[in-house]
Formats: sequence, structure tokens, C-alpha cells
Amino acid sequence: MREIIELVEDAITRGELRDLFRGESGYSLPTPYMSPTDLPTDWDRILKEGFYELYKKNPSSSMGRLLEEAIFSVAVDPKGVYCALNIFWIELMNEQYGASPFVIQKENIVPFLKEKIQRYRTEFESDKRWMGSIETEGLWGEIIRICKDIRQQHKIALVQEGDG
Repeated sequence: MREIIELVEDAITRGELRDLFRGESGYSLPTPYMSPTDLPTDWDRILKEGFYELYKKNPSSSMGRLLEEAIFSVAVDPKGVYCALNIFWIELMNEQYGASPFVIQKENIVPFLKEKIQRYRTEFESDKRWMGSIETEGLWGEIIRICKDIRQQHKIALVQEGDG
């Protein structure tokens, strides 16, 4: 398999970051064997071994802006919103712990994700794919879990306090 940094470079060059972050069109990156998660692709490795490494090679690059744009372009349907939320969450954690070499601008992403999460709530509640398979409320339960962590760790509210 090609190196992740090469996959990210190809996706950027071809204008296919949306496919990369959704795990589609040949960009599926399985989570490591024995990982207790079931996800469309491995966002953590895409960020750490792809985006961050490209940024380190060229610190004047616009990798942060590209990541922000990818979050918006991915979230076109319930699967995409689930992907975008995970990308945002992982980036927040990486920024908090110093693993991300850049900081994304959250001002526009937060209201965008908030609206998208609410828009697809009904679909999430019945979706048993990926981590939704272990939640009684489907992906909605997983989204609530992620949003609670984002609220506790980063003081960002993406769902109403009473949701979930």
C-alpha cells in the first residue's frame, strides 16, 4: 500500500479530499487491525501521517485551510456529517495535545456542523453502520458521545444540552 502522505498528496492534486475523508473512490484506509472501532476510514492517520507531514515539509502551505475546506465539502449527507464531525474532533484533540502543527479556524465550522447534525438527526438514529452498530440510538448515540467530549474538553457545544 502507498504511504498515507502520498494518498493525501494525490487527493489534494486531484481535488478529491472529499473522497479521501469519506473513504471512497479508492481512498479507503482501514483502521488498524485489532482496533476496537468500525469507521469509514482512518481519519487520525490521514491527519497525522498525511496532512501534518505535508505541512512539516512545507510550513508555508495552506494545509489548515485545506482541512477546513474538506470538513465543509465532506458534510453533504449523513455519512459525510459523521465523517466531518470525526475529522473536527480528531483535529481538536491533536491541537490540544500539540500533535497538530497548525490550528484550524473554528468560527464557521461550529455553526455549520451544529446545523448539519440536527438536520440529519432522524437518519442518524436509525443508522447502524460503523460505530452506530453498538449504540441503541444508532449513529446518533455515537454523535452524542463525540459531542459531549467536544463540549467537556474544548467548551464547544454542537448539540443542545438535553439531546442524547
